[in-house]
Formats: sequence, structure tokens, C-alpha cells
Amino acid sequence: MRLRDSVSCDELRFPVEMWLDPDAIIELPAVWPDSPPLPLIVYQVIIYTGADSSNDTNFTVFLNIYGSKGDIGRRSLRNAAGTQPDSIFKPSNADTFELEAVSVQNIESIEIGLLEPKETSHWFVDRVQILDSDGGRLYMFDVKSWFSASKGNGSTQRRLSTTRVTEAQEE
Repeated sequence: MRLRDSVSCDELRFPVEMWLDPDAIIELPAVWPDSPPLPLIVYQVIIYTGADSSNDTNFTVFLNIYGSKGDIGRRSLRNAAGTQPDSIFKPSNADTFELEAVSVQNIESIEIGLLEPKETSHWFVDRVQILDSDGGRLYMFDVKSWFSASKGNGSTQRRLSTTRVTEAQEE
């Protein structure tokens, strides 16, 4: 696929080397002339729900990762690895999600929150960790906040800066 800037005549390419399913959502790295594309990587996201959180988890969580090369766009977190959809974000859970996206390089912040929150949506998040499969770094975000219209400061979404960055441990 190619896009051409009508003013500068620069051409932006998106290498699509596969058959596309009409219902599929795929991530494609942009290729500018004389610049290598950013790699397509997997971000492993672990969200730690606090022990005081509500057992009613009838809500959808979104996450966006921002870095030095842009952001991945808002993603709904519905399917945690090895977990049934109705058991994610329960009190004291550590839910793991894998998000495939074009690398944003160094992660600087995240935006996390509830999509279409209800009055009964009360979620306490302790922390979020993101493992960057490309750079081998673990990014940590201390949250320790309610995502609720009626608890804490009444906010159902937040933008958080990176708290710590470490090199991922080999297992």
C-alpha cells in the first residue's frame, strides 16, 4: 500500500505481504524513503489490581502506550493470557496481556482507563508493568489509584509517566 503527499510528493509505503481478512485488524509499520521501518514487536503488559478493588468487573479497560516514536493507539484489554474473560481485573489479580504494535522505542507514558464506565465501575490499580520485547526493558508505572466516578478523585482514566525502567531479567 502506498500514500503520496500531494504537496511534497513524498511516498509513504506500508509493506503488506499477506492476504488480508476483511475483519482483521493488523499493525503495519510505515516506510519513509531512505528510512528503515520501525519493527513490529510484542508488548507484554501486566496489570496488578489492588486487593480493595470491587469484585464487579463488568467494564472494559483500555491502554495506550506512548514513546519517543509515537503511540500504539487505544487498545481494549479483554483477553488476558491464560485467564477467562469474566475473571480479569479481580481483586489481587495480576493479568497479563500481549499487544502487537509497531515499536514506539523508549516508553515514556501510558494512558489507562475504563471505556464507557458505569456507576458501579470501581477498579483500584496498584501498578502496571510493560516488557518491551524489542529492547528487553521492563517499564514500571506506580498507579495506586481508583478508576471510578465515585471513588478516589472521580477519574476513570489517567495518563501516567514511567516510574522506573530496568533491564529485563533472563529466565
